[in-house]
Amino acid sequence: GLDISTVLEVIDDQHCALTSKNAGNAVNQGETLGHKNAANAACLEGIANTAGHVGLRDLAARHFRARWHGLDILNLDELVEAFNTRFSQHPLSREVDILVCSTPAVLCKLLAPFAQVRPLLAYLGEPVLLSVPEHERQKWWLEFEALVMSRRNFFACYNPYLAAMVEHQTGLTLPVIRLHGLYTDAAYFPTRLSEVLVIKGPNICVDSACLLNRFAALAANGGDSEGACAGPEAGQSFTDFQCLSSRPVAKFVGLDELGGAPYRELAAFRAVVLYPYDVALAIFYELYSMGMPLFLPDVQLLPFYVFRGLHSSRDYHYVQSGDDVDNRSAPGAALG
Repeated sequence: GLDISTVLEVIDDQHCALTSKNAGNAVNQGETLGHKNAANAACLEGIANTAGHVGLRDLAARHFRARWHGLDILNLDELVEAFNTRFSQHPLSREVDILVCSTPAVLCKLLAPFAQVRPLLAYLGEPVLLSVPEHERQKWWLEFEALVMSRRNFFACYNPYLAAMVEHQTGLTLPVIRLHGLYTDAAYFPTRLSEVLVIKGPNICVDSACLLNRFAALAANGGDSEGACAGPEAGQSFTDFQCLSSRPVAKFVGLDELGGAPYRELAAFRAVVLYPYDVALAIFYELYSMGMPLFLPDVQLLPFYVFRGLHSSRDYHYVQSGDDVDNRSAPGAALG
């Protein structure tokens, strides 16, 4: 059998506390955003001192550049070589039984040299061409095909749309394994009974929480726009309106205001308003598994929302060229 142990290394200081085993101790509900950022920084420092630390954050700072609808990787070959050097000198390179990669899929190349004698498990969640520059596409298609078709490896997608996209682009049929989100280790336990969490993507430019707070204030005053809310004053958030009505008004809080809150803090909200910003979202599965009451747009309105994310970007729709591209089932495809 396999011995399973936790190896934790986070390169994103915004979400370190979210993924940390002790996230609930690091970030409390009443803390300010500044305190939460400090907790995240402390979390990163703690992880950097663990035995499993390889130094991915240092490499990411040199090579990763986030942008609208994507992530640029500067000099991928140099990144692969640097990671190879670091990881080959680390005890984990000799101790692990299974290698795991995810998104962007091109980062599976970091582990490919170590997958010669052990399996590589890839769980894909975003377009395969994410972070692949135009001049590297054809080379990457061939490398991706070799990794997928290896009998030692197992590649799967977490949503049917992506699996269909991969098949259209490459002819490779990958299995679909839905995300369960059980790793949140949280369950719906509403303590913030007057607050509703609002989740939207950066591609929806309207401040949804602000609008919902406006509507709630108007509803509480019987549609009276004159005395609905006093504010915002200078330095006051739109979500901090002091409504003049004595009737209770639900407060809508944006996820981005929470500064990387742990899952159990999200589970404390009365409900969630989710504006889907892509055809598949991990956070939907996470909230669903937590038993959160979810409010989404009507199915007739969904096309207006879901085709705004990475899956819909033309940069990632290019098809592998060549006469040898045909429908092929990758190992494990029958599990889809």
